[in-house]
Amino acid sequence: MDRVRINPAHSLSLPRGFSTSALSEEGNSPSMWGLAAIIALFTWPGNEFDTEGGVLWYQTRIEGIPVSYAIVAGLLLLAVLFASCKGVNVGARLSDFRIWIWALVGWVTLVVALVAAVFRQSSEPFVDWRNWAVLAVTVPVMVAFLEGRKGVRFLLPNLSILYGGFALAHLGNWLAGGGNDLFGVRIPLFDGYDLSLAVFGASVTIACLLFRAPSVAPSYRTLLLIAAVSNALLVLLSFRRSIWAYLVAAVVALIVLGLRSKRISMGTGLGLAAGAIAVATVAVIAIGSDAITERLSSFNPFEDNEFSATNADHVNDIGDALGVVAENPILGLGIGESYETQLIANWKPESFEVHNAFLNAWLKFGILGLVGFIGFHFGLIRGLVKAGKNRLPDLLAAGCVVGAEQIVNLVQTWIYNSIQLTLLRAVIIAVLVTVGWRAVYSENRELARVA
Repeated sequence: MDRVRINPAHSLSLPRGFSTSALSEEGNSPSMWGLAAIIALFTWPGNEFDTEGGVLWYQTRIEGIPVSYAIVAGLLLLAVLFASCKGVNVGARLSDFRIWIWALVGWVTLVVALVAAVFRQSSEPFVDWRNWAVLAVTVPVMVAFLEGRKGVRFLLPNLSILYGGFALAHLGNWLAGGGNDLFGVRIPLFDGYDLSLAVFGASVTIACLLFRAPSVAPSYRTLLLIAAVSNALLVLLSFRRSIWAYLVAAVVALIVLGLRSKRISMGTGLGLAAGAIAVATVAVIAIGSDAITERLSSFNPFEDNEFSATNADHVNDIGDALGVVAENPILGLGIGESYETQLIANWKPESFEVHNAFLNAWLKFGILGLVGFIGFHFGLIRGLVKAGKNRLPDLLAAGCVVGAEQIVNLVQTWIYNSIQLTLLRAVIIAVLVTVGWRAVYSENRELARVA
């Protein structure tokens, strides 16, 4: 039963540290590697290897409809079929983590915005929210598949290891002369969505190494280490400021939580520091210290060098969007709508989105949509960290990544434009609802140890 609780007398004494049983090699089945491979192929790699601008196979269109959404329609059917098969009350479990109410607020505001778009006869009434539908139908399917299976705690680490393999492929392509050009610097990868997956992969593998179980096989630990280095190196060589900040914030959050729980030893801390210095040194040698220094200085919005050329446009982009929101702060601009720009007309005379995800939520879904957006992600972060502290370092890392993402959301666009990141978010929530819920709320916590 979903609402089974531990004895209230013990509910205030949940473990403050991290379990050493979370990554036992036993239970990492071929099915978890297979599922991780399927998820990896749907989320990464992107189209950066194709110099002619090709797209992923599932992004191709049939009669104008992406193949990916036909797959989502199939997932919706599976969600309906599975709903009565497993008996898992996803809503109740999300309520335990204080996430469900915010998701409901989000959907209410979406429905209101969609009705308004239909009455306005918007030309694009589905463009701003369709990946929310992807999230809604993918989570119950994943939960139904994962519930009761052994080895689920390996899913996110396995996925991160595979992301490390993709990162190595990008690095190899870069060493062979491929990649992208950014301000005259050749980088292995520019796509922010794919690089966000590298941040996730680096964070999860670092967490598993920091809070590893003694029983993890040396071979698996080696895979985690290779993936951590390759994902982190890809991020550093990307030359993307927001992605740098994303990774640093996530790893710093991990270290702080580790220190507070006294689970990081001096040797582990020194090893992590040495590894970070080594990876950073490689990046500096590959790109050049002068370019790195100027790129770092461009974090200052008032800095004037070749690497800060877009600073003014990004600041003015937010200014234009604030002006639009000020005209209708309750309902915002509405979904599927664009607006004429004033401050960035030389960059783009018409805009559909703004480089600030919070402001974009307000712009598209109104003030209640902004509240729902903030509440949903705060609840998700809280739930992931709570589960991670009890059992699962991979969920702890996921919580740190989602938390760091909210910092980067101040300067990045609407993340739910990306089906890749949306699918990954669905997988994270599904693992939280299955293994994470049992670790925190189930009376039989031993099930979380073997899940």
